[in-house]
Order: sequence, then structure tokens, then C-alpha cells
Amino acid sequence: RPVRVLRQSFDLVKTRWAREKDWVWAGEMLRSIRQDLIVQMVRSPFAVEVYEFNARTALEEGDYKQFDQCSTHLEDLHRDAEVQASANEPEFLAYRLLYLALQADG
Repeated sequence: RPVRVLRQSFDLVKTRWAREKDWVWAGEMLRSIRQDLIVQMVRSPFAVEVYEFNARTALEEGDYKQFDQCSTHLEDLHRDAEVQASANEPEFLAYRLLYLALQADG
């Protein structure tokens, strides 16, 4: 799907998430959008927005596997100077550190 279609899909996910909090549907839609971003090698502020939203919602729902996938990719995107999207990097670094600490305790 072209990026403009991915944006529309992402807007739909955010709207429906705010209204219904249906993680099964939202999680699948976000995975699909992320897959398209990877296949198309999209590295942009939009990609960061998708990954950050997905990571936050995954944490909210306790889906640590999806959070781990998103936060790992976010680390890479935040470090990419061409993406210029590191405004939320400290927030996600903190989430990642807490996640890793919890994994070490388990």
C-alpha cells in the first residue's frame, strides 16, 4: 500500500482505538502497517509515529512481544539523523529500560 493509504489506515486505527480499545483488531492493523513500512523501507517521521503509537498501545494492553518489536525498531529510527524524529527518544528509552529490567527479573 502506498504511504498515503497507510496514513489513512493509521488514522482509522487511532480513531477506532480511542473509541473502542479493541486491541485484537488494532494490534493486527498496526502489525500490517508496520510490515508495509518495512517492506517499502519507509524511514520517516510517519514511521516513527506509527511505531511510537504501537509501542504505547502494546504496553497499555500488556502485549510485551509487540512492544519489544516496536521499541527495537524505534531505537534504530531514533538514531537515524535523516529521520529527525528523536523528540520522544528519552520516553521510549525509559520504557525499554523498564521492559528489560522486568525481563531480567522474570
